[in-house]
Formats: sequence, C-alpha cells, structure tokens
Amino acid sequence: RSLRAHGKQGSLHTMVGRNSRLDTIQAAILRVMLAHLPSNLKRRVSRAARYAELLAADARVVTPRLPEPPAAELHAFGVFSVRLAASARDAVVSRLKARGIGAAVYYNYALSDQPVFARLNRPAASHFPIAALATKTALALPIGPHL
Repeated sequence: RSLRAHGKQGSLHTMVGRNSRLDTIQAAILRVMLAHLPSNLKRRVSRAARYAELLAADARVVTPRLPEPPAAELHAFGVFSVRLAASARDAVVSRLKARGIGAAVYYNYALSDQPVFARLNRPAASHFPIAALATKTALALPIGPHL
C-alpha cells in the first residue's frame, strides 16, 4: 500500500514509491469529469481570488501570489496554502475543523528530513531554512469547485 502512495507511511516517506492509486472505475469517472474541467478550474481561480481578497487585510496571514490573467486561467489551485505564525497554526486548524472546514497541514516534514533520503548523505535541515519554516507555518484551505 505504501509503495503505491509515493512510499508514504503516515506522514513520512520511508521508501521511493509511485503514484498508482487510480483503478479503472476511478479512471472511468474521471473521464466523464474531464468535460467539466474548464468550468471547475474557473471556479477554483475565483475561489482563490476571493480567499486572497478576504485574507489580505489580516497581516497574520500570508497568501500565495496569484498569477495575473491569462496565466491565472491555467492555474489549477489544487491546494490553496497560506502561511501563519507557527505558534498559531495548530489552533487555527482546530478552530476551522470545529466549524466543519477541512483545513489541512500537508507538509509536516521538509523533503530533506524524509527517511527515504537518509542514505543520500543529505545536507542538514538547516541548509533549507525556508522549507523548514514552511513545515511549521503552511496551512492548506479547501479550494474545490464545490465551494
């Protein structure tokens, strides 16, 4: 199971894996959904712009820089990640989840800290301060076209 999910066990990657979680039923459903992709992407772009607008006034939140049209029309916004103070992130996640909002922390560990790469004599995490900071401050907000 871990092998087909990028080698992931829990929140750590312990082996080199692949993304092979798509079976034929899922493929058939996705083929039908492909016709809705352009409108779904437009809705995601619209949601991202609204998030950026609403969160711009809060200095505690750093939003991603949104691409300008026409490039914005090509962005999938699979994830809308914001940055918060490390001391506030877990409390914000708890409050959002208590309200039924599916916020998530996707990257608990920097790539350099993943066990799968231990054998590569990787540099210390201190060589990647931005990645280390992101593991403590990034929070993904729901962005699906269903919103």
